[in-house]
Amino acid sequence: MSKIQYDPSSPLAKFYAKTDVDGNIITYPDDRATYLLNKNTGSITVRLKWKYEWHKDNTVKDDWTVWEKAVFMRAVYLSVQQEWNGKITYSVSGGSDFAKKFQGKALPFDVRVIPVYQNEDWQVIATKVLPGADLKTYVDFKVSTVHIDSADLESVAKCFNCNNTSQINIPHEVGHLLGYFEDDYESSSPYVGDVSGLMNMGMELRKRYLDYSTTMLNVILPDTTFSLLKVIK
Repeated sequence: MSKIQYDPSSPLAKFYAKTDVDGNIITYPDDRATYLLNKNTGSITVRLKWKYEWHKDNTVKDDWTVWEKAVFMRAVYLSVQQEWNGKITYSVSGGSDFAKKFQGKALPFDVRVIPVYQNEDWQVIATKVLPGADLKTYVDFKVSTVHIDSADLESVAKCFNCNNTSQINIPHEVGHLLGYFEDDYESSSPYVGDVSGLMNMGMELRKRYLDYSTTMLNVILPDTTFSLLKVIK
């Protein structure tokens, strides 16, 4: 890997110092994810490294089998891909080589959940439960831990008077990992009425979910400004 060139007196110097270049990939590690910019295609990827820890609820007799673990991890990957990817694009401007090359183009933004055995971003407590069980699914930011269960890939009705609004828990929790810390379904939220939003009780994306990611993108390269271009619900 190599380092980028930047002005050490820049107020963003401490951020630029974290940026590496590995071939055609520009890499920026955040505390909870890694941002990857492809110099050939302009694509933007957020990589979340999950280290799974396997548990079972006291209502379940058998532990996770190797096959069940593999199927679950793949289903998590595909669920996140379906709900987050192919729907978000950014634009870029500025004087850097990257900005000049892709100015005026729509750059795709994707999220990838990658299972790892070490150097994880998140410890993931995956609990095997009976189908339809309703354990608490949540993120503990203090210890970088995500609590999920085997039923979290099922679509569940969260609001019974909202035109059959339903939600799959895993993509919702990924929204928190991308820096959207609020749960919009809380009565104190200004977006409590937006029941179809993914960070409320539905599955639709909103531009505000990308605020933190936009901030991170703008500290990766000098003289490079990323702007959220489009979010498809």
